[in-house]
Amino acid sequence: MPGHAAESERERFAGALFRGHHGRDFAVYIESTAAILQMDRHLLDVFRTNISMCGENIGLVERLRTTAYVDELTRLPNRAAQIAAMDEYLACHGSTDQALALVDIDQFSETIDAFGYRFGDQQLRAVAGRLRKMLPAGLLVARVGGDVFGVFGPSEIVNPDSLRAILQEPFDSEGGLHTISFSIGLVRADAAHADGADLLRNGAIALKHAKLAGPGNDAYYTAEVGRLTRQRIHMLHDLRTALEERDLFVVYQPQIDLASGAVVGMEALLRWRNSKGEFVPLEQFISVAEQSGLIVEVGAWVLNTALVAQRDLDAQGYRLRLAVNVSPVQFRQPGFLDMVRDAIEKNSHNPGLLELEITESVALSGWSQILERMQALKALGVQIAIDDFGTGFSSLSYLARLPADCLKIDRCFVHALDDQHSGTPIAAMVVQLGRQLGMRVLAEAVEDVRQLQTLIDLGCHEAQGMVYASAMTQAELLLWLRARGR
Repeated sequence: MPGHAAESERERFAGALFRGHHGRDFAVYIESTAAILQMDRHLLDVFRTNISMCGENIGLVERLRTTAYVDELTRLPNRAAQIAAMDEYLACHGSTDQALALVDIDQFSETIDAFGYRFGDQQLRAVAGRLRKMLPAGLLVARVGGDVFGVFGPSEIVNPDSLRAILQEPFDSEGGLHTISFSIGLVRADAAHADGADLLRNGAIALKHAKLAGPGNDAYYTAEVGRLTRQRIHMLHDLRTALEERDLFVVYQPQIDLASGAVVGMEALLRWRNSKGEFVPLEQFISVAEQSGLIVEVGAWVLNTALVAQRDLDAQGYRLRLAVNVSPVQFRQPGFLDMVRDAIEKNSHNPGLLELEITESVALSGWSQILERMQALKALGVQIAIDDFGTGFSSLSYLARLPADCLKIDRCFVHALDDQHSGTPIAAMVVQLGRQLGMRVLAEAVEDVRQLQTLIDLGCHEAQGMVYASAMTQAELLLWLRARGR
């Protein structure tokens, strides 16, 4: 029958539509020499479904791979991609004459605070584009951290001079040209005998070492640099433990009015005695605390502890001004004002007897924000002293605008008072400047009677140092005050 023959003819053909990724569908035409049974058609449909799913999975895997190995903002390889690429290169070619450089944008977080994330993203894309364009194609350029770029390739190209030559020209961001400062940490592959992850880790150590010297510096990884870094890491761990277990303590050094000889204040100074009973030098652990951010917690503990001591001494009849040092890192923290306010509310009867000491360099970074913060402290009734004056980036125009109450003559100028050609003129200048600006002038680290007399002759207001007393615990200070009399 013709109808039956036509139906059999149709049963020998089949079509299968395969769904692809992003609309890339395709169809398959199948012709059989015999009629295709219903079961075969069902199996064909299962096969088609599985193939479509495999195609979708391949696209998914490719997208996952892109996400895992490509930085979305700059479209550069990311940290994982750089490690994998370095591992592959070292396995095939060895480490001869290869180097890894980590290029870090200095003060990037401060830039974001000032200009916003959009400006920061534009900077990152501009730096990425410059590196990708100016470096040879064979070099691996990656974004390995928030504001850190990795460059891996021959040492003759991957070195500070070559990289800075590329990066020294201003970058175009927000429609204007901006010069960017970079710190660079480098590690030679043949000096490290390491895989990709180790190279990146050693490069990060070198970068930290470079940043210790300030913005715009560079450093190579060496065994000694690694040893010092591990030493600092151990110290940070020990410092955290010391803070938790109260192995840190505060001592107090009296401050004397030179006109009357009366004890008018005391400076709170942090000390650390380790588990071996040895004192850890202040200059060693404070820098570790600042770089790690632990200084924020340490500083808050010192302020609260010292205010309690001041309150206890006041109850004994000794009303003394309390000077507490504030780290630049601590001062710039968003929660700093709240911390000071809470400490005063909990532990102080008289905010006017609290004097916070900041270094002059703090006042020269983010001027408007720092001035606003200092004015907020003054609104709490707190006094402000400029510490280490003359050792940093002194600017008379800035100083005249600061709401400060006291200038401290740095110990280096006090120690030089015996030299009429260097020490005395500088000390005299600071005293005269303080008087003209209506500030008290306090000399620290005064060690002998000769230095003290020179300061009195110069008209200095106050002094502290071994000529009077060393720093003492609260109990020792109370005994010293009683022995001295009212």
